[in-house]
Amino acid sequence: MLESYVQLYETLGKEKWLRYAEETFLIAITWVMSYDFKFPSGSVSARRRVHTLGTVFANAQNKHSAPGICTLSGNCLLKLYRFTGNQDYLYWTKAISHSISQFVSLTERPVLSLEKTYLKPGYINERVQTSDWEGKETVGGFQNGSNWPEVTMMLTYTEIPGIYVDFGAGVVEAFDHIGCRCVQMDKETAQLELYNCTAFDATVTILVDDTCCTNYVYHNYFQKMIKVDIQAGQCQHITVQRPIYTQEDTKND
Repeated sequence: MLESYVQLYETLGKEKWLRYAEETFLIAITWVMSYDFKFPSGSVSARRRVHTLGTVFANAQNKHSAPGICTLSGNCLLKLYRFTGNQDYLYWTKAISHSISQFVSLTERPVLSLEKTYLKPGYINERVQTSDWEGKETVGGFQNGSNWPEVTMMLTYTEIPGIYVDFGAGVVEAFDHIGCRCVQMDKETAQLELYNCTAFDATVTILVDDTCCTNYVYHNYFQKMIKVDIQAGQCQHITVQRPIYTQEDTKND
């Protein structure tokens, strides 16, 4: 419903759809974990130092959360920020998108399942077991198998920028695991300091936006994101320019 209302407002521009979207957000966000669950000390989740903030309950019957929204990136929250200027939407965009990658089984860090087998590289299990609905021994464990969060992870990579820069409000937010500090911002440029504190080389997407132009980020905005390569442990300075509008960007303003 939230995704639908945001799309209706984006397409039609009628204020009632934005009002419905904001009201629906208040319901939808109750399905998102707002804290870090304390897993049993011997569980796989505890050993992996899993954070549950930003994981999402798929339904009321499962009694466990999951990595990401089934099956969306949650970029409707980023759009809600653009439409309203409410930075709470940026906070939850980051919480949800930031949590997913910790559940990916990697060659260097495979996920051990309750069946005592390792998930294949690239697999993400849908269960973040914070309850004993399948037995106390399953709390903090993962079932074997490939699930829908892999699609959510790909959508998040495609649709959620690693770093978001809004010249309209002077906001810089890092959704990725790359640290970002705004060294200086004026009307035309922003100087960013990026730091890759992870053990992996990264390609970070940056969306340079201006919420003064409501249609600059509109439906398929993904080609407007720029990519920056940054090696593990590297600190890098870059300068980004305020967006230059085209007639297509401003035709509905």
